[in-house]
Amino acid sequence: MLVPLTHEEQLNTLGAGATLLLSGRGGSFDVRMISPTIVFSCIGARDPVLNAQLRAAFTAGSAEDVRSLTLQPDHAPSPDCWFHTDRFCYSKLPLPDHAAC
Repeated sequence: MLVPLTHEEQLNTLGAGATLLLSGRGGSFDVRMISPTIVFSCIGARDPVLNAQLRAAFTAGSAEDVRSLTLQPDHAPSPDCWFHTDRFCYSKLPLPDHAAC
């Protein structure tokens, strides 16, 4: 599935970020950045805390570094996390390959 992941700049009605391709594997997803993206924001729809954290993630590093998304992460934030919350984690690490199991 293609997902726009954007943050709103202060005093701006545009959301800037990236379009990501997510491929599901159980409760997690392989992630690949497809392109930068800009969208018109739906005013009032963004969580201001998550927006600030996402803006910081884009400022600190490119979404091209993201390799996986885990819902309900069971780990603490680390340098391998591109954008980590208690509900999800966009990680710079790929999902483990369980094909050999």
